[in-house]
Amino acid sequence: MNRKASLIEGDYKQQILKMSAGMIVGMLGMTIFNMVDAMYVGRLGEEELAALSFTFPVVMIVQSIALGLGVGMSAQLSRTLGEQKFHKAARVTTDGIILSIFIVVLVGLFGMLTITPLFTLLGATGRVLEYVEDYMSVWYISSMMVVVPMVGNNAIRATGDTKTPSLVMLISAGTNLILDPVFIFGFGPVPAMGVRGAAIATAIARSIGFISALIILGKREKLLTAEKPALTEVIDSWKGILQVAVPTALVRMISPFAVGIITGLLARISTAAVAGFGAGAKAEGLAMAFTFAVGSAVGPFIGQNSGAGKHERVLKGSHYANKLAFLSGTGVFLVLLVLAGPFSRLFSPVEEVQNYMALYLRLAGFGYGMQGLFLNSNTILNVLKKPIHAAAISLTQMFVLYIPLAFLGARLFGVPGVFCAQALSYILIGLAANRLLHHLLISPGREKTPA
Repeated sequence: MNRKASLIEGDYKQQILKMSAGMIVGMLGMTIFNMVDAMYVGRLGEEELAALSFTFPVVMIVQSIALGLGVGMSAQLSRTLGEQKFHKAARVTTDGIILSIFIVVLVGLFGMLTITPLFTLLGATGRVLEYVEDYMSVWYISSMMVVVPMVGNNAIRATGDTKTPSLVMLISAGTNLILDPVFIFGFGPVPAMGVRGAAIATAIARSIGFISALIILGKREKLLTAEKPALTEVIDSWKGILQVAVPTALVRMISPFAVGIITGLLARISTAAVAGFGAGAKAEGLAMAFTFAVGSAVGPFIGQNSGAGKHERVLKGSHYANKLAFLSGTGVFLVLLVLAGPFSRLFSPVEEVQNYMALYLRLAGFGYGMQGLFLNSNTILNVLKKPIHAAAISLTQMFVLYIPLAFLGARLFGVPGVFCAQALSYILIGLAANRLLHHLLISPGREKTPA
């Protein structure tokens, strides 16, 4: 590993832009995973695509756990690197990987036992439920291949390297792109497996990220250690990670929980609305790639400079990253006003599904600029070890704004009202999040950042 904190000196704007650019490839790779599955499964039929939409909130919950662990590790590791404590950095990374493996095994076992009752509760019935069972029975078994790379890649990014994890994610996505049609529709000796085949292809492709993350952390960065630790060291590592990981994961789970509620709400209206909403939510990752990249890049920057006591750089970097997130999200909305229709035709041959997907992207997209600002502020608050503040604004966005507005919108305007509720909730919470972050960073009588 390069034995220095690479982000505590130099042009902060250039550093954030450079890391964001490096992250775009990874964000596109992650989005391609979801998009490719939806595009190919959509060719099987409306019920199959609806089944994939039902799995989306549950898959997001497991990924939220992984993301929470990754953010917790990144916050702890970037601050430790900023403090120049490199032996402790290796301990934090190793203990974080072990913790993530232990947690994902428990989650996978629980998930396998609850597939049918859970998705029945969400509203899946008949053939749609059968397709859901086909997909999730494979996905849960391979969930370690999803979680460990997400945690490992966050550790790599904490060093300031966003390009390597992005490249690995892109290679994995390319593998999925090739394998999906083989396992879904069959090719040569491989029989057609339908929805189950999509899960198998994804599991194989994700294994590339699993192996690569461990090799990069162990061989190149020297952030994995085989030294037998003292129990107090492990507890110290886990405590530092979980301090941020638990509230972050819980908050991230709010989003798929809300998606599950919205999916059930739309299921009362039509299966096509569910399919269009699910496809649109997956496509959002592509549309918002740069905005999400800025959010991932600013975390290591804030962490290293906070650990090094560079408070002025923390303040300037936060404001600059929030500006980038807002402008990029707003730009995406303007593009989707024109291109949402043609874009939606890539996902389904069914005109009704296409129309719902295009409607979602146009209406929800109105709030993309403020959504970027909200997500960015959350990342910064977590890295600064203010997870309770981040949790508070996320809970407000979901339970005080989004869900009540969605039910009201459905009652008054039907499906368009549900989609508009998302945009309105992000506009309101984005303003509040930006004001809170500004207050915590520069308010008189407060520390600018945690010591």
